[in-house]
Amino acid sequence: MTGIELSAWLTFVAGKRLDREAVRRVAGAKLNDIIQVLRRRGLVAITALRLVPLAPFAVEGVVAGAIRMKSWPFMAGTAIGILPGTLTSTVFGDQLQAAMEDPAKVNYWLIGAVLALLGAATWFVRRWLVNSAAALSSPDEVDGARAA
Repeated sequence: MTGIELSAWLTFVAGKRLDREAVRRVAGAKLNDIIQVLRRRGLVAITALRLVPLAPFAVEGVVAGAIRMKSWPFMAGTAIGILPGTLTSTVFGDQLQAAMEDPAKVNYWLIGAVLALLGAATWFVRRWLVNSAAALSSPDEVDGARAA
């Protein structure tokens, strides 16, 4: 977890030092919508991006830095977002070790539950990100935000 957080911070700092337009061109059209979600929803958006791999880890960090997102929501969102994957890896590692020692010790229900939970979370988060990006780019959302 510490290594991932350090890597995230380094890409974030690199993004702060790069030209915003160059980062936008490199990130591509798909990330242009996500940039709006990052600006408006900060911590929740970074957490979601770390849960669902929409873009490479380093690209997400560079983009977050380039749009001048505050560092604390970025780092906290990264920690929260990578936690499920880290825990999943730990469970699978434990079960793999159990299988090597004694195949009868493997808890297939635990493996199935973890996979189902991770799959459901991935589906839900991906759907939320796509809907958030669509809502932020629709004229109704923009007009509603201006009126408020």
